[in-house]
Amino acid sequence: MRERLGRIGAILVADGRERLRRTSTLVTFLAICFAAYLWVPDPSTGRALMVIDARRAVYNSPAVALATAMLGSFLIGLFGYYVVSHSIGRDLRRRTGAIVAASPTANWEYLLGKGLGNFAFLALLAAGYMVSSMAVQLVRSDEPLALAPYVGHYLFLLPASLLFTSTIALLFEAVPWLSGKLGDVLYFFVWMTLVGVATALAIQAPQQGVSLAFGLDVTGMATTVRELQVTTGTQSLAVGASSFDPALEPYSFPGLSFGGRWLVARGLALLLSVPIFLLAWWRFHRFDPARVKGGAREAGKGYGRALQGLVRPVSSLLTGRFLAGVGRRPGLLGATVAEAALTLIENPLGVLVLVAAVVTALSANAVAGALPVIVAAMAVAVAGAACRESSHGTRPLVYAAPRLRPYFVGWKLAGALILCWLIAAPAALRFATSDPARALSLLTGAFFVAAAATAGGVLTGSAKAFLALFLSFWYVVLNDGGKSPGLDFAGFYGTATLQTAASYLALGLLLLGAAQAAHWRRTTA
Repeated sequence: MRERLGRIGAILVADGRERLRRTSTLVTFLAICFAAYLWVPDPSTGRALMVIDARRAVYNSPAVALATAMLGSFLIGLFGYYVVSHSIGRDLRRRTGAIVAASPTANWEYLLGKGLGNFAFLALLAAGYMVSSMAVQLVRSDEPLALAPYVGHYLFLLPASLLFTSTIALLFEAVPWLSGKLGDVLYFFVWMTLVGVATALAIQAPQQGVSLAFGLDVTGMATTVRELQVTTGTQSLAVGASSFDPALEPYSFPGLSFGGRWLVARGLALLLSVPIFLLAWWRFHRFDPARVKGGAREAGKGYGRALQGLVRPVSSLLTGRFLAGVGRRPGLLGATVAEAALTLIENPLGVLVLVAAVVTALSANAVAGALPVIVAAMAVAVAGAACRESSHGTRPLVYAAPRLRPYFVGWKLAGALILCWLIAAPAALRFATSDPARALSLLTGAFFVAAAATAGGVLTGSAKAFLALFLSFWYVVLNDGGKSPGLDFAGFYGTATLQTAASYLALGLLLLGAAQAAHWRRTTA
């Protein structure tokens, strides 16, 4: 047993050391701390962290601790997946997986060490986030700071969320066809669906006793909202920079009581991670080359394989004969078109998006309703283009080509932009006469998607950061429903103004500037 614990501990320590040495860890930590500052607005702005019956909650330790813990449980659980979901893949790319496979380390030992490493890293981020929240309370404070409410509320809410994220990241990496971009996109919808279902079931659960529905509430949001309704006697609750009525007296929130039934509910949420870990153990490939390389083929079984088989000849015809014909020409133009062709070949289902864009453009109502899906598919198609060379180890070969090294960012942007504008063109042409401003917004939004995907790939060397941030932003835009013109970045609802289009154009250029600066620093160091 001591040897097993030693092997698990060695994996945990090695994983932690590797993560703490990366610059991205510092960037992530600073972003988490900054988020804590944004959650707690100054009441003089007319917004507050927690609002109950239009009354702002006093910034005491129980209120700030509960609200920031709720938000942190949700966001660290969502974005934490993209931070830790590469631990197995890193060993695979660095060939250390073969050493693990040849060692006496059992599969469950390796996965447990990796899972504990994921959990420890997320817990470290959560601890920094809690300390930042405490510091913000000192700045915004209505009452003196108390440590116990922070420790209690954070321990009540966050462990289940962090453990679920840590184990499902293992599961998605253990299944080869889920370890790439498909898994990154799928996790976002799994997380959002889980939160929505847990909340709906918790609302319908009886007020007394503990329902099994709380076992799905990994974030603790449904459990907390249910307890808040009992504590405050109202269902009018808002958490996270919400407007309040300054004429009403502030509400002094006493904190949650952490009764026995709620502790049982959180225990059930913790147990949800057990079957996920067992499933990851069952599906783990142990770095078997046949299973790892066959993972993509497994994803193509059944209807998926048939669909890919129908689409791939079309994409090959389009890219191989038309686009690649221009791509074979020497110079930067040929390389740019070849880059767009390669992106489309890697994503043959992108042809279906092109076909869907053309078909829906035949009807103004159909194309308007399909715009969110078309733009989301556009983003997924170009997400990994800018980091393709990093993941495949072909960057030195690309840099050896004439003019590609100094113009790498522009080359990647142009390749992504060709594909984005091809997808956006049918709808833009449809709106060109009836609603020119909407057509402009769509084209500007397509540029923003291409620029953000390019910058994300260049800055992070992975598609994960872009996908996580873009899908979250896309979800916010859909929930807003066009009420805020500043969020309608691609003309989903036709409420965007020229100022909106100009803002996203400027933001895209700013991201590209940051990517170019980072690329210049790497290539000239």
